[in-house]
Amino acid sequence: MKKSAIILLHIGFWACYFMMVGIIVFVYYKSGVYASDRNSRIIIALQNILLFAFLPSIISFYSFYFFLFPKYLQEKKYLLSLFFGVLISVGAAVMVYILHRYLIESGRVIDMDEAGKNGRSTALEIIVALAGIGTAVALYPVLKK
Repeated sequence: MKKSAIILLHIGFWACYFMMVGIIVFVYYKSGVYASDRNSRIIIALQNILLFAFLPSIISFYSFYFFLFPKYLQEKKYLLSLFFGVLISVGAAVMVYILHRYLIESGRVIDMDEAGKNGRSTALEIIVALAGIGTAVALYPVLKK
């Protein structure tokens, strides 16, 4: 495949991904109770969703693209590919969770969890969700074929 086609495919994929994030943020914005609170809600939601969804997805996608696919899938080592794919996704999820918690604790990002009501008790669920998002995004181009 030509280099320009690959670049356009990547741009199109991430543009669709950003559209999905935009829809989620829009729905969150519309669910605001007070109109004066909506602008701050949109900024908070955008920061959290980009950290929560975009960062592990991009780490997983390009780790799969540059490392996993050429090394294991082309050689038809499917079990190793699956193992390293899950390892990459979980590793990216843990890194992003730690970064997200740090940014919340330092006050740079406001937690969407009702002012941190659940705190760190949701860590496992968040890491599993992040790993799932990262795996799904990274495997989508392969499964689409």
